Amino acid sequence: MNWRVITGNLGTILRLFALTLLVPLTASLIFEPLDATGPVGIPLADTTLPFLYTFLGTLAVGFLLERVGITTEFRDKEAYVLVGIGWISCTLVAAVPYLLTGVITNPAEAFFEAMSGITTTGASVLRPPLEVIPAGVHVWRAMTQWLGGIGIVVLSVAVLSRLASAGARLMQAEVPGGKVDRVTPSIIQTARSLWKVYAGLSGLLLVVLLLVFFRQTGSWMDAGLDAIVHTFTTMSTGSSSIETYDAPLVEWVILVFMVAAGTNFALIYRASRGKPTSLWKDDEFRFYLLILGVGTLVVTGVLLFGSTSPSFWADHGGRSWWTALRLAAFQTTSIVTTTGFSTANFDAWPEVGRFIMLFFMFVGGSTGSTGGSIKIARVLLLFRMLKAELRRIAHPRAVLPIRIGREVMNSLTLQRVTVFIFAYLTLFIVGTVLILLLEPMSLLDGASAVAASIGNIGPGLGAVGPASNYADLSDAGTVLLALMMWLGRLELFAVLVLFEPETYR
Repeated sequence: MNWRVITGNLGTILRLFALTLLVPLTASLIFEPLDATGPVGIPLADTTLPFLYTFLGTLAVGFLLERVGITTEFRDKEAYVLVGIGWISCTLVAAVPYLLTGVITNPAEAFFEAMSGITTTGASVLRPPLEVIPAGVHVWRAMTQWLGGIGIVVLSVAVLSRLASAGARLMQAEVPGGKVDRVTPSIIQTARSLWKVYAGLSGLLLVVLLLVFFRQTGSWMDAGLDAIVHTFTTMSTGSSSIETYDAPLVEWVILVFMVAAGTNFALIYRASRGKPTSLWKDDEFRFYLLILGVGTLVVTGVLLFGSTSPSFWADHGGRSWWTALRLAAFQTTSIVTTTGFSTANFDAWPEVGRFIMLFFMFVGGSTGSTGGSIKIARVLLLFRMLKAELRRIAHPRAVLPIRIGREVMNSLTLQRVTVFIFAYLTLFIVGTVLILLLEPMSLLDGASAVAASIGNIGPGLGAVGPASNYADLSDAGTVLLALMMWLGRLELFAVLVLFEPETYR
């Protein structure tokens, strides 16, 4: 293990990450009152200097690590260590503005909030409504989710051409789904192409939401802040409540872009390059739409014919098929794509509806999307493996290849899928046991908190449901769930390999 290589490249990642702090710094000057006084009497917002200090400090540390280390080629195991340590380092940096601005005073809670953002989980220890926190901090919280959406490390690969030969290793260790779908022969061009898709969709959503929110608020300043925050959290499949808007148009706009964010970005890239049929030809994409469609219809029926309280319907404009369909479509899409948005308190739904939401927490978005959890492709492979085994009972000598599209899955791929799901469920069980030992929660509340954390979803059920948050957890429980988010975002193996002694030899 060459630690100088890891140190040098970690410095590069931190140096690039420092530049992102200029966005909330600028937002503080635009959206906050300039009540503070900076050097030589310059009027500043209260949160401007904390972001400036964090920017300068991170930039200095990044340059120092680059000088101490070396930024040359690295091996596979060094890539995994760099990704794991890189995400923790960026999380620690992201936590600093919360502490310096005083929005959060507990270091464990600041670490949780930062990890929730960087992993696009969107869970929060901040008391609602979040709109009352300073605009700069609000933008920073949303922006960390946007940056984590397609990956800080992928951004580094896209920007730095000197990572060309090692970029594939970094992307494989970090990209959600663990598989790099090259849309161009060059890994650098692939990373840049995926970022262009991500940024392009984000820009389009920003414009649409700006117009929609202006129609709602009548103020370009308010609309601008809301549009920025909800663009960052939608495209990253992060989390933020939009129930307060009570606007079906906002819901449908965000729903469409949640579906896009949960789709493999490589497919979207190919479709934008004149191959729109590549979407429908993709097995995973069709299965993804099937899950969303069937899930929406089932939840619609549950809402209409289940024991939903009259007050629930009164809060949403009255009982009707259209209202039930709208709420079911939005919430199903939000949970499956691991966005975690809420337009209704699904914790108040009939028990079967709550169970369906808990089940969807284990599905996740497509491979190569910003969604977390197990992923659609792995779920599809499980179904096809089950089908093959059932057919093999009737025809013991039959050769039954398992395919995704035209590609036949080899035994090593199927083994990795099985091992991943076993590891995921084992970690879920261990995490649930630990959180129940640390917190006075019911089994369902604890299980949903761990499922929502490791799946990078955000809201769970009960004490951590959409009508509540994670503010009442102990420091130990807060750190535990933050680490669960880290494990889930980096596809388990990229983190678990850090605890294997052979990695460091």
